[in-house]
Amino acid sequence: MEHILKIDEQKEELYKIFSKINGGNSILFLGAGASVGEKRYLSKEIISYYEEYLGKEFNENDITKFVDILSADPTFNRIHFDNEVEKILRKLKITEAHKIMVSLPWREIITTNFDLLVEQAFDEISNSPRHFFDIRPIRELKEYNYYQSNNEIKYIKLNGCISDKGKYPLAFSSHDFNNLKPFYKTVLNDLRNLSFEVSLLTIGYSFKDEFGQKLLDEFDSYNFRDKKWILNIDPHPNENALYYYKQKRICIIKCSFQDFFDQYLLWETENAENLVKRKQLSITNSKDYSITVSPQLLLKLDGSIKQLNSHYQKKFIKDVDFYKGEEPNYNIVIKNIDVIKEQSINKFKKEIFTSIENSQSTLIPIFFITGDFGVGKSTFALRLIHELRKDDTLDLVAFEILDFLNLKNETLIELFSKISAKNIVLFCDEIEVEITFKELIELRRQLSIEQFNESNIFFIAPIRENILAKYKDNRDIKELYELFLDGKLLYEEIVDLLEKLKEANIINYRDIIERNVLIE
Repeated sequence: MEHILKIDEQKEELYKIFSKINGGNSILFLGAGASVGEKRYLSKEIISYYEEYLGKEFNENDITKFVDILSADPTFNRIHFDNEVEKILRKLKITEAHKIMVSLPWREIITTNFDLLVEQAFDEISNSPRHFFDIRPIRELKEYNYYQSNNEIKYIKLNGCISDKGKYPLAFSSHDFNNLKPFYKTVLNDLRNLSFEVSLLTIGYSFKDEFGQKLLDEFDSYNFRDKKWILNIDPHPNENALYYYKQKRICIIKCSFQDFFDQYLLWETENAENLVKRKQLSITNSKDYSITVSPQLLLKLDGSIKQLNSHYQKKFIKDVDFYKGEEPNYNIVIKNIDVIKEQSINKFKKEIFTSIENSQSTLIPIFFITGDFGVGKSTFALRLIHELRKDDTLDLVAFEILDFLNLKNETLIELFSKISAKNIVLFCDEIEVEITFKELIELRRQLSIEQFNESNIFFIAPIRENILAKYKDNRDIKELYELFLDGKLLYEEIVDLLEKLKEANIINYRDIIERNVLIE
């Protein structure tokens, strides 16, 4: 592997690294340089600051040896030393690079830092479109055996944390590191059997610095990387030692912490645009005209939500298969092969907008299409939405929620802000499974907090009457409206159905008399 010393000229190599990060195949090792900047060495600052406090020089640049020397002095107060370190760390500020960093799908983040910048950066983006993953701080061995969910990232703090110095002591002295050996060993041993597809990236460490070199030696003593390369971001590497780094299987990427993540954003935008074109993703307004939405947002929505519009693309269902019981999708109503229950559509439409107009609640309403098994609740709900979309006075856009688990409310909030429609309907099918029903109620709660004053947002969801009754018995659900769908067909609806069944070659009649027999 060759060093990347000119990032503007070695884009291809850099983009391979970004692709691994984006695919969740990178482990980040985070050092002090990412907190204090690459032109400062935190260990030397602490030594200098504390020497000034003590009024004497020790001529020692190794922070561990420095604290070992101090610890041998019976007058040394370690609590005071740690408190002074905390004062320095509390003054550090998060940067844009930190915000980008915590928004990426790291397989894991392992840090030797004591500060709270990563946690603060996460808090900064937690209610923004950048928020896609949650971090789970792991600060001691007994917290380590935790199996995170798909949208969580383990953030392992090896050397303690200023959030609670009593519970998570700061590691400086040889004695401190000796106490931490079981934690180090457990964390690093877990990395020994990593796939070669997983990259190891270090930021904020300089192997010119004694602490950085010692840390590398400590890591390698566990043989955790087993001949794997380490990619090290360093704006000021020792270029006379490049062959040595290569021998140690360290690939230097010569750029700053900020530059690295700025380059990542450029790659992400370019890559997202290509993916969006390939997948033909877009969002339209109520008149089916495309609106400007970032490629990143379209990719976040892909697979979790789908717009119900004239460009709708999903599994093609043949007419005959639909009539024989195939689960419907929006193509069915676009093709007009369903039975159009006009009376019920007009009735429900009136009930929906009367309820919205009269409601005093800030909760987003849910309109449940109820009825017995097999009466066509899902198909009717899609037809109802289609007819609402056709009414230009409503300025209505519609989306089907496909995956509650991977759909972030921040993503929906960003989407709604781009649309600026008068009415937005969210269609939710297959909510009869209890966990999905709970996810619907939770999503409604989170979105309601946002107070969308510019748009009427509401849910439409088909569900069997008895299933809904069971859920209502178990919980108090406000702003819930039931629209009962009768399974009976009117005369003109039966005629419409027979015509469509005949066209699909499912039935046949030769004249009106034979058709009337079938109607009866």
